[in-house]
Amino acid sequence: MSVTWQARTVACLLLGARALYAQASTPMARPVPPPMVTSPLFARAIVRGTRTPSGMPGAKYWVPQVRYRIDATLDTALHEVRGVETVTYRNTSSDTLGSLYLHLYPNLYSPGAVRNTVVPVGAGMRIESVQLDRRPIGMLSTDSDGGYQLYSTAMRVAPFKPILPGDSVELSLTFAFEVLRGAMRSGRSSDGALYMVAYWYPQIAVFDDVSRWHADLYAGTAEFNNEFADYDVTLRVPENWVVMATGVQTNADAVLSDSVLARLRRARGSTQVTPIVREGERAVRAGATQWKFTARGVRDFAWAASSQWVWDAASVFQRRLSGAGPDTVLVSAVYRPTQPLWRAATGWTAAGLKETSRHLDTRYPYASFTSIQGPGSCSGMEYPMLTCVDQQRDSASLRSVLIHEVSHSWSPVLVGSDEKRYPWMDEGLTRYEQDEVLERTYGEAHWRAARDTYLRQVSTQTEAEIMRNGDLASADNGAYQTAAYFKPALALRALRGVIGDSLLRRAQREFVRRWAGKHPMPDDFFNTFNDVTQRDLGWFWRTWFFETWPLDQAIAGVKRVGDALEVTIEDRGWAPMPVLLSITRSDGREERLTLPVDPWLAGRRTQTLRIPHGARVTSVIIDKDELFPDTDRTNQEWRAARRQ
Repeated sequence: MSVTWQARTVACLLLGARALYAQASTPMARPVPPPMVTSPLFARAIVRGTRTPSGMPGAKYWVPQVRYRIDATLDTALHEVRGVETVTYRNTSSDTLGSLYLHLYPNLYSPGAVRNTVVPVGAGMRIESVQLDRRPIGMLSTDSDGGYQLYSTAMRVAPFKPILPGDSVELSLTFAFEVLRGAMRSGRSSDGALYMVAYWYPQIAVFDDVSRWHADLYAGTAEFNNEFADYDVTLRVPENWVVMATGVQTNADAVLSDSVLARLRRARGSTQVTPIVREGERAVRAGATQWKFTARGVRDFAWAASSQWVWDAASVFQRRLSGAGPDTVLVSAVYRPTQPLWRAATGWTAAGLKETSRHLDTRYPYASFTSIQGPGSCSGMEYPMLTCVDQQRDSASLRSVLIHEVSHSWSPVLVGSDEKRYPWMDEGLTRYEQDEVLERTYGEAHWRAARDTYLRQVSTQTEAEIMRNGDLASADNGAYQTAAYFKPALALRALRGVIGDSLLRRAQREFVRRWAGKHPMPDDFFNTFNDVTQRDLGWFWRTWFFETWPLDQAIAGVKRVGDALEVTIEDRGWAPMPVLLSITRSDGREERLTLPVDPWLAGRRTQTLRIPHGARVTSVIIDKDELFPDTDRTNQEWRAARRQ
């Protein structure tokens, strides 16, 4: 999901940070990051062979096999979706399961739901019938077998007998809910001509090898942790409505008009944007109201429908990239004709997909991606093969959020991270890719906005550590946004300054390769980077992900000692980092030096560097490329006095 924040000026940010973290003339004893500790649950998974200390999935790693068949109808008169679902769950773990847990996400809007944000209130989801292995079951008042229990957005199903390793269970449900105006990350438009239907069906929770069932309630702020599954979905909508959905449409020839099909064929062979459906054009064959989709190995299924879209499309070719995925990806944008900015949406989406896949050297793994101009409550939200973005944006904002959302196709869509407990593994990694695409493709230093927002959070002393559960960080004062989006993206940028761009990209690519279609934990991320770099980066992870320590490196003094220039670097903050120095001489030559982090890790506050031929040095600058989010850049530059 995308987020925007109104940052104050850099001057105000730095002033606030200096006031908070200014040190006395004799710096205080510095904190030293403690060692990284493996949790007992993760250590147990290593012993059982499902995880490894190197960050690789273990030889005995597993994910369950889940298959959905859903038949759903959109009633635009009642603004309601009614569905029939059959989900088959095969227990591929070595554990015997005494319960199944499902998410009923539309219950966020029910009157008694547990919430941590303001949402419209409706009736929630109605569960009208439930069958377990084709036998009807009802509500349980106790923990007996053969029934189900509901609590807020969670549903527990007690099977008639435990589900043994290798066994399968089939659950069938009929359900209904209203698509509300203002529903988070979904919803309908005020005129009833557009519906975004997401997080909408009873969905099996993740059961993994570390934490077991992830049946956390959906409270609104933090997002999701969904299981990979196969889907066969039939959607019934009013005549002449167009549907965009996760997966591949299997009955396009029976639904779309001949002219639309011909334009789609043309778009699949060209990088040029092709109009698929024009304003006022009938795109659907007379009487066609059923849309059928299949999707394999995706962590969710979402869809949208409208009677007013225009539709553009173009292709992205990715034959030269590694990884599983098609040679050609069809990129589309659907939007109302009253939104002229969206005419550029297909190109921006394609650029985001192309550049992110190239940066990670990993193919986008699906056949298509569609950007949907949706209701305002979408904000900017990712789903497998789709994004929904609201219409209240200027050109730069729309381009930025589209690139952010398509970059989510790698995390959490391909790499199934837990967005709720560790939102940085979803939003922070994606924000870094977004910043990279915008800088490489459009020359936009988008990372500065993240840095300025982070510095504001530091200056107000309201920062939350990156590793905090998303539901436990306040969204009202920006702590959630900073911890989930901005600081982790800045941490990756800072890590680039520590290990270099090439090694950083190698580690990113290897993490995606190892964990595609799986559920990594933070330890897997940290351990993969340690493994690829062959360095113990525990001090870095501890400092930036587990603490809220500010960084403040300063040039404390410069003096001439014989022919040399003696420069004293002082670490006035709490975050230990190497010192990146740029030294310029009178003939214009620039030297780059790095002072190690080890003295700071040993508790020291100062390092001294002697530069030979000091009379020729005209300037000394710390972190000239601004890779580190230092709280005070006014103390990082020394320039020699000009001779009269």
